[in-house]
Amino acid sequence: MELRFIEINNLVLHEYTEKIRFQKLITKIEEEGVQKSPIIVTKIDNYYLVLDGAHRYTCLKALKYKYILCQIINSEEYYIDTWQHTISKDDYANHIQILLKNERFSKLDSEKDKDILQINTMNDENTPEPLESYIQFVDCLNKCNSFKRVHKNEYSKDSVKVIYPEVDEELIKLLVNKNRRIPAGISKVNLKCGRILGVSIPLQILNENTFHDIYIDKIMNNIRKYEETIYLYEGMIL
Repeated sequence: MELRFIEINNLVLHEYTEKIRFQKLITKIEEEGVQKSPIIVTKIDNYYLVLDGAHRYTCLKALKYKYILCQIINSEEYYIDTWQHTISKDDYANHIQILLKNERFSKLDSEKDKDILQINTMNDENTPEPLESYIQFVDCLNKCNSFKRVHKNEYSKDSVKVIYPEVDEELIKLLVNKNRRIPAGISKVNLKCGRILGVSIPLQILNENTFHDIYIDKIMNNIRKYEETIYLYEGMIL
């Protein structure tokens, strides 16, 4: 397990953040004066990819802090999955349906007794730009105002279910190199390792590196690993 204060400009995102959540969190960070818990990142090429903590990272960057506390994990310690989403049939007709004229896209049949369309992007291995179809699909999806996360078995007769191709490190590299991002809430990072919680770093520490090693040592010498499953309440005070 590695903790490090990393220059904030060396971190990148592969998906957008949510504006309302960003606005609420940046106010909370300013009021509390701390960074709560490390950002989860992994090293890819010459940058660090934010796997968890995109909104905290975005807020601290907007506040012009130079460093951010990160927990660095390797490619064997996580995998990326996707959530399920729906869009309205109007958004489908206006922004997505035209893509089906491209042979790299496919539309699956409606499920039995369910008036729901399923869309899948098919990656053409013979194209000079692998996964370019995914980027094209994402650009259109970003125009859909009805974009909504749903549970696996949640259906609506007025919606179109969106099925995504696998999100992996190669796709992320392509997105980052092309300065593209997928919509907020599509990717879901699952950690195979533990994460450090309960740490609060004073914001002033993020603008200087004099005491970084001292803080890292203090954190690592005072963490406790729980073997059993822990449920963490993150709501308002009851």
